[in-house]
Amino acid sequence: MTLQNAIDTARDLIANSKNPIMFFDTDTDGATSFIQLKRKYSQLKEGYPISKEEDQQKDAMTKIYDEHDLIIFFDTPYVIEEFFQEINGRQVVWADHHIPINKHILENSDNKIHSVNPMDYDENDERCSSFLAYQITQLPENLVWVAMGSVADFYLLDVLIDFYNHDQSTFNTLIKITDQKREELFEFIKTYKFNDESQRETRTYWIQYLTYECGLIQYKTFFDILFKFKKYEKCQKVLKDIAKMTLLDFKVELLNGKIGIYEKYQEIMSEYKSVKSKIESAKDEELIFIDHEDKKISFNRQLSEEAAFRKKNYKAIVCTYTKPIMSIYSCSLRGKNFDINKMLNECIDGLEGKGGGHKLASGCIISKADFPIFKKRIQEYVQTHSE
Repeated sequence: MTLQNAIDTARDLIANSKNPIMFFDTDTDGATSFIQLKRKYSQLKEGYPISKEEDQQKDAMTKIYDEHDLIIFFDTPYVIEEFFQEINGRQVVWADHHIPINKHILENSDNKIHSVNPMDYDENDERCSSFLAYQITQLPENLVWVAMGSVADFYLLDVLIDFYNHDQSTFNTLIKITDQKREELFEFIKTYKFNDESQRETRTYWIQYLTYECGLIQYKTFFDILFKFKKYEKCQKVLKDIAKMTLLDFKVELLNGKIGIYEKYQEIMSEYKSVKSKIESAKDEELIFIDHEDKKISFNRQLSEEAAFRKKNYKAIVCTYTKPIMSIYSCSLRGKNFDINKMLNECIDGLEGKGGGHKLASGCIISKADFPIFKKRIQEYVQTHSE
């Protein structure tokens, strides 16, 4: 079987189902996957976000009823075994772009799982779940959602060119980019091979440019906020409503909506703008520390990601958040050609704290008592190490 065969089979299974139910990851990629399928298949009445937390998955699996004849998973590398006990041999479509965490579930033929995963055919093909949703639905109107979902998941795909060719007006509503920069972007997309590691730096630049300079950050942040509060019953209602909207309708709600999540989004974005100035005031040097406190929520990740785009000369960025009543600092770390996770592990060793992540992005919590030691270790580490 080829990936295209797997996609075609998934499409047939969904189209022929009478009452499917869908579960998807709590991020922009997962959300836009659901929106695409909901727009295509009228029989898909319910969709529930699921995190990797076992208790939340146990709650989500209670949404499966006898009348559900197809269970769909999207963008979920980990599903607990109890889920499949509840499914009880019914047909499953499982679309993902990660290495599965509990592979034995996929390999158990009793589970009747049809897998759609690009990595099954090419280990370097990690194209995101919103792309798979578009391949299944084949709706050109869904190009706006796959563009939103793929860039948010840090993928630069040629569907951006397809989107522009299909609907320039909606493209320009989603992505505020000059004609010259758009042509430069499209030329790069046409000439680079997907996931070519030698092009990582240029690919990263374009994804960050689209996110921070062209307005895509507002959509990514909305979905981050939507799932942050873990009220998944309300999440699925919001997403069902969005699936009925045009992009322009959705954008109006983001900017002017006066109920529920949209009002909360506007409040949080206003708070973020008040701390964002710290990026500009931070010196552009090898080690950048940015701290904020007394806000309702932490903006560590948003600050570290945007600082990584705005600053050019850093090895490491460390953003910290705390409140006077808290006994810890939470930290988000970013590196450029610098193994930030290795630095974190060495600098936190023996201190009251924990964390982890990837080579270029990590996070941790550290006690206030040990934070001065932690900070000093980081300063010394950056001075004495190079990558």
